[in-house]
Amino acid sequence: TRRPCKLHTAIASSTCPATTHDNNKQQQRRRHHTQTPPTTMVRTAEQPKGDIRPQYGSRLAASNAPKRKQRKTKKSLTSGSADVFIGRSREEGCTFNSAMHRIRDLRYVPAEIVSMSNIAMHNDGTSRTENYIAIARSDGSIELKSSSDKFWSVASVAGSRHLVPSVIEWVPADNADDVPTLVGGSADGSLFIVDFQSCQICARSSSGGGGVFSMARLHGCGGAVAVGCEDGAIRIITTPSGPDGKYIDCIKTLPSVGSAILSLAWKSKRLVSSRNGYDAYETSLHCGVANGTIHQTLIQMRFAKSVKAVPASVESVQSSFRMTAESKGRVNSTKIWCMEQLDEATLVIGTSLGKVQFFDTTRGTMVQSIDHNALNADVLTLAVSPNRTSIFASGIDSRIVCIERQDDPNERDELSIPWRLTGAQRPHTHDVKSLVVCSSVTSDGEASDVLLSGGVDTKMCSFVIGKFSKLRPNTMFPWPTRSPIQGCSAHGRLLIMQRLDRVDVYEIKKGCTVEPSDTTTDRVGKVCIKSTSNLVASSISHDGQFLAVCDASNLYLFSMNASVDLNGRIERLSVKQIDGVETLKMPPLLSLKFMKDDAFVAADIFGRVHMCTISGRSSITHSVLLDPAKEKDGASEEARLNWPCLPKTSISISHDERYIATLSHRLRDSVVILKQQEVGGRKLFKYHWTLPSVGERVSAMTFIRDASKLAIATPFSKVYTFDLKQKRLTSWSEKNGYPLTNVPSELNNKSIIPIRMTSDPERPDMLLMGSFGMFCIIDLSTPFPNKCWVVPEKHVRRRKKGGCDGPAKVCTMCLRYNSMLFFDYVDAGEIVVVEQPWLDVVDHFPHPMERKIYGAT
Repeated sequence: TRRPCKLHTAIASSTCPATTHDNNKQQQRRRHHTQTPPTTMVRTAEQPKGDIRPQYGSRLAASNAPKRKQRKTKKSLTSGSADVFIGRSREEGCTFNSAMHRIRDLRYVPAEIVSMSNIAMHNDGTSRTENYIAIARSDGSIELKSSSDKFWSVASVAGSRHLVPSVIEWVPADNADDVPTLVGGSADGSLFIVDFQSCQICARSSSGGGGVFSMARLHGCGGAVAVGCEDGAIRIITTPSGPDGKYIDCIKTLPSVGSAILSLAWKSKRLVSSRNGYDAYETSLHCGVANGTIHQTLIQMRFAKSVKAVPASVESVQSSFRMTAESKGRVNSTKIWCMEQLDEATLVIGTSLGKVQFFDTTRGTMVQSIDHNALNADVLTLAVSPNRTSIFASGIDSRIVCIERQDDPNERDELSIPWRLTGAQRPHTHDVKSLVVCSSVTSDGEASDVLLSGGVDTKMCSFVIGKFSKLRPNTMFPWPTRSPIQGCSAHGRLLIMQRLDRVDVYEIKKGCTVEPSDTTTDRVGKVCIKSTSNLVASSISHDGQFLAVCDASNLYLFSMNASVDLNGRIERLSVKQIDGVETLKMPPLLSLKFMKDDAFVAADIFGRVHMCTISGRSSITHSVLLDPAKEKDGASEEARLNWPCLPKTSISISHDERYIATLSHRLRDSVVILKQQEVGGRKLFKYHWTLPSVGERVSAMTFIRDASKLAIATPFSKVYTFDLKQKRLTSWSEKNGYPLTNVPSELNNKSIIPIRMTSDPERPDMLLMGSFGMFCIIDLSTPFPNKCWVVPEKHVRRRKKGGCDGPAKVCTMCLRYNSMLFFDYVDAGEIVVVEQPWLDVVDHFPHPMERKIYGAT
């Protein structure tokens, strides 16, 4: 029986007959989940106040049993309100005591990973080489992760659900004055450039040959990319700079091979000549075709010596040989889904027969074949270690295998050294679509080669290549760095949930439960946006009367009027769009934040900060608060040495609205402060200060209540506080030292990345810092400790027993909540926590491949 092929919608049945797997393979797949759900804790009505007991979800055993039924979630686990107390005893005193509104039924479903690409970039600002990994998902969004920051997403492009990338690839930059460019292709035949500096998809053009199924950049020299299309032709493209920015230029189209190009591998062989200011290189390009053949083409490229990043021309093209992959007597041709060129004489491929095969490119013969799995499931992706001695393969069978060879100094012919399967792991439950090898830097400064994997189950796993068979992978769940819950209204007590094409509105009841608004009537509880691109940002006003939403190109404003019944609950929500926004002619926006007086602050793709004021629910005025192009201070310095120069994606406003802080995830000039000043009898916001660099990226920030102080956090849990009046570190940070080295061991964890911060309205000296699986309370009146007190003391995610420096809990870490999408105060003494249980996400996955599990009946 044929295994499912990689392309679901692109290749026609005449080219790839296996594409009908969505109909016939679903009957052969069954669920088999082995994960244990995280501990969930919530107090029921019968429990006394302050007593929070664990309630464990059901374990789903791995077996080849029939498909399990839809898991029913109890009401007590989906939403509720609890008075949470953290402390050893109430007589001794508490660290934290607030009412928690816990929401677990907002149904956030992340998209699957379809492609990944890695590039190494030397940063002169930090004198280190950083690896950036671009991740494309099935909803059209693209993320940029940094390996030096615990694989934290430093930027994201919302993209469009109508333009789903099938493959992405980096175009390297050899010229010091240029930066690398990410190009992508889709199954509808589109080519485009992903610009992370403006968070936009630009320079979209047609491939000229149908769907784009594969890409490969030229390794060894130049900045060219080969694109494999549905018509069987290979296009060589570059990304030169023009008056309107970079664009895609096709410099050569190779003759068609008669069927779709499914995989590519391109490598430079040698320097042929160097004269008249140009260098000529001989390169070898291999392609895997849907008809089961492998073609080798010798291409001579000519590059300019001054600007090597752009090839001047293609001198010559010569077809070298063609090889046919074995089909085992089957009628359908073998599909070659992936390939990697190890050296000038060795080519490794992954086929639809579930095999990893090695070819001698000098003789055109197969040298060795290794079975990836016993079910003959397709091998969809390959990755090669930097030393070229380890190969990793995976596909529809989610097992990731490691194939190695031992270098023998006495053996002259490398092809005679056999490859052996030395290890395998199965961290994913569904198809693995992409494997990437990169270099990662730990908090201790040690560099190691890491393998990244991603696929249909939406999560990404990282393996240490040198210890692949000894260590378990680190699993990174697909929770967004920018929360989809974009706003929380204190007076209107409304919560908004941003989707791809709409914004859902929820109501928070005082002291009761958290329930969604009535969505049975038209436009009640949700605001739909008709746009070709996904939504980028949204914000709700403090009184709940206005809603601002933006996509990749437009800004939308809505006025909301809630009809309340006799019990004080919202019965109907009337939404009306405010006209006249298009007359403002604002550029594309990336972040929005409402102030207390029907005004909101916005940041655009050019780094400008805008202030918009709504008058009488019908008119709107606009002014620019900050323009980096005109600012002469350090805020306008766009250091190309600190690529990528990321835009401002977060806005924070002080409690008294005297200060506005904008955050960018760049290495330098990441936090810019605006201060309210009186100019000509008018109160205007002017540029005040740019926070100095702390040596790392800033992942979260917040204003400390009732003070002109700002707190920031880095991905390695280093916390700094700044006095904005004196433009310096506070006495608390000066006592802790700069740079901060005394970080609690419980916070210095590879899975803990602070992405949100807030302060207690009733206790300004209490700072709350949260990640996806924890939040901690930091006492700013005492120095940062070496240890954190962890609660609960017995927890499945607690690795070792923590300590405390004194009777007062200086730093307390709470593990009672997991998979948090939102954590903030809705009112004094009330906190809203939005969680997304992982098993609810698993319910939306397709059926995995059916396989025999040892010991199952």
